[in-house]
Amino acid sequence: MTARAFPTKVIGTALAEVQYGLSLAASATGNFPIVGMKDIRDGRIHIDESIRVELSDEIAGRFLLRPGDVLLNRTNSNELVGKCAIYDGTVPAVFASYLVRLKFDEKKLLPAFANYFLNSEYGQSQLKLLSTRGVSQANINPTTFSRHFSIPFPKLEEQCRIVHVLDRSGREISLDEELLAARESRYQS
Repeated sequence: MTARAFPTKVIGTALAEVQYGLSLAASATGNFPIVGMKDIRDGRIHIDESIRVELSDEIAGRFLLRPGDVLLNRTNSNELVGKCAIYDGTVPAVFASYLVRLKFDEKKLLPAFANYFLNSEYGQSQLKLLSTRGVSQANINPTTFSRHFSIPFPKLEEQCRIVHVLDRSGREISLDEELLAARESRYQS
């Protein structure tokens, strides 16, 4: 079987919006959970509802995450800069300033496909190359990212198939990990 080559373009050709997050002090009593770097794991957002911010309805409306939003960690340590995750829409939340929201034109690029590619070894290596390093922090400029990050652009139907296969594989891996953990627990008992 031969590998298919898909046309590649810069990611900016499929971005409908790029938005920086909020820079506010968090509290336990705010009206919205705020997503931070610690909430980005394995390409998914895992919201800690105990970290919150107080927002007016007007500001919240501009920063509420929507299903399919992809968050890019634009500023962090060299090892964590470039981490990405997709929002599934289960808990209303906003996002912190060192994250950037990527909204895709879904007629060109599916957010789930982009998220998988951004989190791939090749995607992460590109993100690391685009980052600028300081003394203790690295940064990815969203404009540079939009203009220079290359991503495959298969037809939408092919993107759907790829996402389906990767989603199914991820569920199978999770199930295998749960079974292994149960087996370990049983043996330790």
